[in-house]
Amino acid sequence: MGNYRLIALDMDGTLLNSELKLTEENRAAIELAQRMGKEVVLSTGRCLAEIRETLSRLPKIRYLVCENGSCVYDVKYDRTMHVDPIPTQEVLYILEQMRGERVVIQVFHENLSYVNQANDEWMQAFRMSTYREVFKKCSMLDVRLFDGYAERPFRIEKINLYFDNAQTENYWAEALAARP
Repeated sequence: MGNYRLIALDMDGTLLNSELKLTEENRAAIELAQRMGKEVVLSTGRCLAEIRETLSRLPKIRYLVCENGSCVYDVKYDRTMHVDPIPTQEVLYILEQMRGERVVIQVFHENLSYVNQANDEWMQAFRMSTYREVFKKCSMLDVRLFDGYAERPFRIEKINLYFDNAQTENYWAEALAARP
């Protein structure tokens, strides 16, 4: 297995199958690498709450890179090692831009997921059906994300914006990326 000491694995579309499940083959390969002295790290866009089920099948995983890199977590000591939150002004800007849009917002705060809508109807309309079980098990509904955050800002590590059509999604991806 070479001289490297660490293997970082993405979850969705890499480690997990199309049903978002860890296969026995992948679990066995991770355990083999660990027996060979390699540190296996899960690196994912998910928050800790969304990873727990997979972690239960991989008890020797020590480190996680969560929320697209904004959080590094030590599973053994159950503690966040590093967090890189989005500045409050940026969160306020994004939320204000989304006002009036048909959008589902998911934010990650302290390794938990919060969404402004959480029902089967929006999951279907916003092309999120694949993640239905993840959202149902791990996301907390907060219908006041827009106003609640403005009234009382809190640390947000990641924001996901889900739109019901690719044209709107592409527009906002470009508009937000172009912001100075």
